[in-house]
Amino acid sequence: MTATEPDEQMMRETLDDIRRNYSTWNQSDWRCGSTACFAGHVAFRAGAVWLYADEADAPDDHISKYLVRTPDGQAMHVADYAGEVLRINTDDADRLFFSDNTFKDLSRIVSEICA
Repeated sequence: MTATEPDEQMMRETLDDIRRNYSTWNQSDWRCGSTACFAGHVAFRAGAVWLYADEADAPDDHISKYLVRTPDGQAMHVADYAGEVLRINTDDADRLFFSDNTFKDLSRIVSEICA
């Protein structure tokens, strides 16, 4: 696999995780209590943690509660980190992380990206 190819294994394993633990998935918000969107699931699988463990501790700036601390110590928006981990371009990240995606949509989009 070259560095420019999407990480198909990570995408498919993330779909499997969500399928097995459906109650931990909420595509409509990057972070909502104990649930997360597809990007959040990717970030956690890759070893990231929320920068603010409790959403209430994050500054009220509409960005900070969506920051993760990456395994190498960087603070990044969850979608930026997940896109980097998956090695996908901005257009594919926008499609994959879209808040109105159903699980069926995610499955289709992953298949399209990996085709």
